[in-house]
Amino acid sequence: DDAQSANLKVVLTMLSQPGSRWRQHNGGVQEFALWRDLGRQQQAIDCWRQLAGALKHHPAIVGYNLLNEPCPERAAPPRFTDWFAGDYEAWQAKVQNTPADLSLFYEKAVRAIREVDGDTPIILDSGFYATPWSFKVLRPIADDKTLYSFHLYEPFAFTNWKNEGQFVYPGKIPIGESDAPPVEEWNRARMISFLKPVRDWQARWRIPAGRIFVGEVGVCRLNEGAARYLDDALG
Repeated sequence: DDAQSANLKVVLTMLSQPGSRWRQHNGGVQEFALWRDLGRQQQAIDCWRQLAGALKHHPAIVGYNLLNEPCPERAAPPRFTDWFAGDYEAWQAKVQNTPADLSLFYEKAVRAIREVDGDTPIILDSGFYATPWSFKVLRPIADDKTLYSFHLYEPFAFTNWKNEGQFVYPGKIPIGESDAPPVEEWNRARMISFLKPVRDWQARWRIPAGRIFVGEVGVCRLNEGAARYLDDALG
């Protein structure tokens, strides 16, 4: 109501769901039960059905973002430890139709919301904390009011506040989650190629660009080359 009175619109984004309590609200521990237990998933789905039923007519609400930066890849066996160097397709094949199958959870959740709200756009973050690379295994939902979101903070060794001058942009920067990550030359061309999994996914499933939502993008402003990074990322 306060947002509406200020003429602001709201995308309702959940940092926590039943079974997936955000670590900043849970003593620094990320909860993964959502990706291990179908019963906890049903609680999360019921939560969204209730929320959508209560909020569907509110004039300030313009979207439901079901869960910020989901990461079933970290949850349970087999854990997927490196989104950049690992075999995403092989991992997905092992978790298909299990609680760790993000697309299956989304399919059930969207269906539940549409039982009570057929109009409000629904936004689905890709896996592994919304990396563009998770689009390789994401399955689209049969709902033309569903949007698909990724976040862009890569290469994180440069963008994060702990960089403190170690890496500059453009320049050679490590990428990935391994103990000895590969070092690549990062510039505008690499930024474009880094987002290729999203473009390939759009082409494969014939998803229009208007249904791709860049939920977050950023860099610590103190890092050398921050402005250039944002120019390349947003351009």
